[in-house]
Amino acid sequence: MKHLGLRTRASLGAALCLLAGLAVAGYGFTSASQASSVGDSAVVWSRFELMTHCGIDHAIVDGRMYRADPVLDEGFHNPPEGWNNPYQVGVMQVDSDGTATFTSGVLMAHFVLAPEYEPPMCF
Repeated sequence: MKHLGLRTRASLGAALCLLAGLAVAGYGFTSASQASSVGDSAVVWSRFELMTHCGIDHAIVDGRMYRADPVLDEGFHNPPEGWNNPYQVGVMQVDSDGTATFTSGVLMAHFVLAPEYEPPMCF
């Protein structure tokens, strides 16, 4: 068996990272930890990472697609001033009426359930 050289292994690793990054960025990856119910009408994730790299366009919460309402960006598909890039950590609340609200300090974004929405590719 032939061993791969250091340069080849580094190139392969970089290519895999790029592909993984494109897949994540293209579909608005979000991660959440520890969901808890608030009454009968809402579920709250205590730590939620919202992708902001191409503006606040959508969020995937518990496998469901939500569209930002309104979309938040600074006019060139970047997050508005005050938002971190590429992710903003905060709290996501999902309500039984198909809406969700993300908050991080004074920052806030509203979302509506949009199962058929296909977000634009983001690089």
